[in-house]
Amino acid sequence: MRNTAQEKKSLTSYAVITGLIVLFAIIAVGFSREFYRKQRMARELALLQQQITELEQSNKDLANFLQYLESDAFVEAEAKTKMNLKKPGEKVVVLQLGNSTTENVTPKTAFGTARGGSVAPASHAALWWAYFFNRNN
Repeated sequence: MRNTAQEKKSLTSYAVITGLIVLFAIIAVGFSREFYRKQRMARELALLQQQITELEQSNKDLANFLQYLESDAFVEAEAKTKMNLKKPGEKVVVLQLGNSTTENVTPKTAFGTARGGSVAPASHAALWWAYFFNRNN
């Protein structure tokens, strides 16, 4: 009798230990799943915060661009470039470069008539300088 009682006690303690191990495994799996989910959510949160920052910067850039589009400077630039308009009293200067009109023009450099009939190449800056400051032509 003792043997069977001891066997029952031993069997019961093995069952309890096995049950506790299974319970511990279930709890450990639950904790590991929750830890993994928390890590994944932290990564998603960091990604979303980065996207928020990028979108806020894009929004600021678009607001600045919209403000420029509504400004008088933009309207004036568009009127000049696309509609060929000018302000009252403003003079329009058109520089033609190339050989299309050089047949009827005496050879000149940016600072006066060329010597020997050859034309020295002039930079755009020199042409503008000559236009505004050499008004004796």
